[in-house]
Amino acid sequence: MAKTEKSCGELAAEIKDLRQENAGLHKELQHCRQAGPASDELRRHHRALLVGRECARTIVHAQEVPSLLAEVCRIIVEIGKYRLAWFGRAENDGAKTVRPLAQHGYEKGYLSTLRITWDDAVPSGQGPTGIALRTARPSISRNILTDPAFEPWRAQALKRGFQSSLALPVCPGGRIYGTLNVYAAEPDAFDNDEVTLLAGLAEDVASAISTLQKLGDYRHFQEELLESEERYKAVVDSLGIGVTLLSPDMEVLALNKCMRQWFPDVKLDKRFKCHEVFNSPPSPTVCSYCPVCKTLEDGHTHESFTDTPAGDEIRNYRIVASPIKDRHGKVVAAIEMVEDVTEAKRNEALQEKLMAELEVKNRELEDANMELKASQSHLLQQEKMASIGQLAAGVAHEINNPLGFVASNLKSLAKYVDRLVAVIAEQSEMLAALLPAEEQEQLKKKHKKLKLNYITQDAADLTRESLEGTNRINKIVQGLKTFSRVDGADFKAADLNECLESTINIVWNELKYKAEIKKEYGLLPLTRCFPNQLNQVFMNLLVNAAHAIPDFGEIIVKSWQEGDEIFVAISDNGSGIREDIVNRIFEPFYTTKEVGKGTGLGLSIAYDIVTKKHNGEITVQSEVGKGTTFMVKIPVVLEGE
Repeated sequence: MAKTEKSCGELAAEIKDLRQENAGLHKELQHCRQAGPASDELRRHHRALLVGRECARTIVHAQEVPSLLAEVCRIIVEIGKYRLAWFGRAENDGAKTVRPLAQHGYEKGYLSTLRITWDDAVPSGQGPTGIALRTARPSISRNILTDPAFEPWRAQALKRGFQSSLALPVCPGGRIYGTLNVYAAEPDAFDNDEVTLLAGLAEDVASAISTLQKLGDYRHFQEELLESEERYKAVVDSLGIGVTLLSPDMEVLALNKCMRQWFPDVKLDKRFKCHEVFNSPPSPTVCSYCPVCKTLEDGHTHESFTDTPAGDEIRNYRIVASPIKDRHGKVVAAIEMVEDVTEAKRNEALQEKLMAELEVKNRELEDANMELKASQSHLLQQEKMASIGQLAAGVAHEINNPLGFVASNLKSLAKYVDRLVAVIAEQSEMLAALLPAEEQEQLKKKHKKLKLNYITQDAADLTRESLEGTNRINKIVQGLKTFSRVDGADFKAADLNECLESTINIVWNELKYKAEIKKEYGLLPLTRCFPNQLNQVFMNLLVNAAHAIPDFGEIIVKSWQEGDEIFVAISDNGSGIREDIVNRIFEPFYTTKEVGKGTGLGLSIAYDIVTKKHNGEITVQSEVGKGTTFMVKIPVVLEGE
């Protein structure tokens, strides 16, 4: 702003100088008029003075550069009686073009044929205009007909009656701007005095151009400032928050549209303080939470929240104060921005409530999903067990028939072998009494060669061991029958010792290479239960015990009765379970086994069978490095209960 004011002062001074110069020219003109009849030299001097005086008047009242240049050209032609005057702008393009901006006189398309440049490397830049622009000095072509520098334009100039020309450089602020070109109808039309006067006119035009440019820049600056201010006001008014400009004394200096709507009675011309007009009732002091006070003190941005009664409700406002500083960093005002956050607060509270409800629903959904997965897995396991039971029952049935006649044949074979051995022994005794010694010796050699004595002894052992094998197969078959129990889904009386024994037989292949099985069965009463499901429990506990033993160990299976309850304990001396996870082993899908070796469902299914199907308990005691004991407790349920 300071630079703009200085430019206006320079403008006033230059206008004053031009008026004084105009007055001097007027006096000189009067002096010439009083000198007597005018000679050619005096006539030229006279017309130059007239042109200078009229141009000075034009310069004083000029408002824009284009109109000034056009008027100067007109005065030169009409007052000075020259044939043509035009102004060319020196462009800074690659060709250094001279572009006509204004003209007056007998032109008849002349300017469109010129193609003038101020480049000294080409012929079109060697004329008066190009020389004047390069040297910043007047350049004269005294006789266009004979001037070699005027060759590119001679024909067109002579065609229009131009005999001589003068190019006057116009350099506002010392920089090349353009040339004022004057054409006369006679040769050698410009003497030294006339050139001097017209050069002075060019300098005045240059000064006026400089002044008008500064004045134009100032006007443009003012227009931009006004437009910027209007844009700023429009932007601030369009904000959906209240904006207030406050003085260091907390006086209200400006309000945006939102604040004017909230407080229509506030008048800016009275300079009220904010706490006097924004509070109801008015407060004599600033609000305790006011962030503007802090901003005016330390020059930083501050924020606060307030709850304001509004009818039957409470409105929540967020207030932010920012400083306005001068170029020295001093706080000269503050902007207070007020935002109604009531709905946002309500939405935030509602969102928190909904999020809490959503979390509860998610947890319920997760629990239901886990329960569903466990139920599905349990059902699948039951179906698998039922399928295994049916398979086991079929296998037991198919094995039992051939096993029966094999066992019966072996028993008969054992009797036959015993009889044959007895007959052979009696025959040997009778032959020994009847045959001579030599034949008896031959017979002994024959028996020895045929290993008849070994065969008679081993045959009894073979039949005995085979019968033991069939008995073992028979036990396995009976175990399969007991374990399978196709009707195991029924709630019926069963002996848990039999359940344990049949389960051990079924999983024996898993156990025999991992542990020695010790059985400590107590006397148990029959109890109504789901035998097939308890078999599944015992099978899971036995297999887990075997998997917990690194090399080869010991598994103890113990059963007993206490009061109206039956207890089954399965212990191993394996690796044990860590204390921090022992409480999680009954969770569905939780497993301590390696990936791909456990589903995490065995113990959860066992827990469900014992606790939900039999109203019992299943507990675990474990110590890392020493082993684990699972204990199953179920109530005795008698027939009719």
